[in-house]
Amino acid sequence: MSAQKTIDTINCPNCGKPIAITETLRHQLAEEARADLQQELTERQQALASKEKELQAKEAKLQDGEKEIGSRVATQVKAEKAKLVNDALKTARAEVCLRVQDLESLATEREEKLRESEKKELQLLKEKREPKLPDEHWNWMSLAG
Repeated sequence: MSAQKTIDTINCPNCGKPIAITETLRHQLAEEARADLQQELTERQQALASKEKELQAKEAKLQDGEKEIGSRVATQVKAEKAKLVNDALKTARAEVCLRVQDLESLATEREEKLRESEKKELQLLKEKREPKLPDEHWNWMSLAG
C-alpha cells in the first residue's frame, strides 16, 4: 500500500504535504474544462455582440431606408398635389373665361337690341312730331320743286 501511495501522491513544492495525484489530475482537468468553457463562453459572447451590432446596423439602415422612402413619397405627393391644383386652376380659368365670353356676347347682343330699340323709339317720336300730310301733298311739293 505504501508503494501505491507513493505513486498516487506527490509532495507539494511549497509546503511539502503529500497530494494525491488523482486529485491533482482531477483539479487540472477541471481547470482545463473551466478554461475551455470560459473561452467558449467568451467567444459566444463576442459572436453574439457582433451579431447584435450587425442587427443594429441593419435596423439603422432599414430606418434610413424608411425615412428615404417616406421623403420620396412626401415629395411625390407634394408634386402630384401641385399638379392637381394646377390642373384644377387651368380648368377653372377656362370655365371662367368661357363664362366671361358668354356674358360679353350676351351684353353685346343686349346692347345691339337696346340701340335698335332706341332707334325705333326715336323714329316713332320723330314721326309723332311731324304732321302727317297726305301723300298728295308730297307729290305736289315734288312737282313744285
